[in-house]
Amino acid sequence: MRTANTRSSLQDGFTLADAAIALVIMGTVLCLLIPLFLHGISVSDAHARKNAQELCSICYEAQRAGVNFVVGTEVDPTLQNLLRGGQTSSGRSFKASGMTNVDAAAASKFLRVEGGSLIVDVTSGS
Repeated sequence: MRTANTRSSLQDGFTLADAAIALVIMGTVLCLLIPLFLHGISVSDAHARKNAQELCSICYEAQRAGVNFVVGTEVDPTLQNLLRGGQTSSGRSFKASGMTNVDAAAASKFLRVEGGSLIVDVTSGS
């Protein structure tokens, strides 16, 4: 007696939709990684640059609100002030929350103080 095969050969493997989704995901990942490799930027440098931009944004917004974290022309004390945080008289607080001293140190190679402002300099550090 012969048993019926409940699974046809058309049900084996991946569907066209599965393959398309996999290609879209791989393409997205490649689009994000290829510029890093072409410009010789490591993932850690890209992360440090992102942190540098975030620190500058926090510092700029704090200065607009009346809190000055900038110390002379020194980057490191300015970053320490940003990590500690500060508060305006109205109660609005500014702090680089979630960022560690190690993150700030890595970001510092892409930062400079000029004219009393913290500036991102993406041409340096590499």
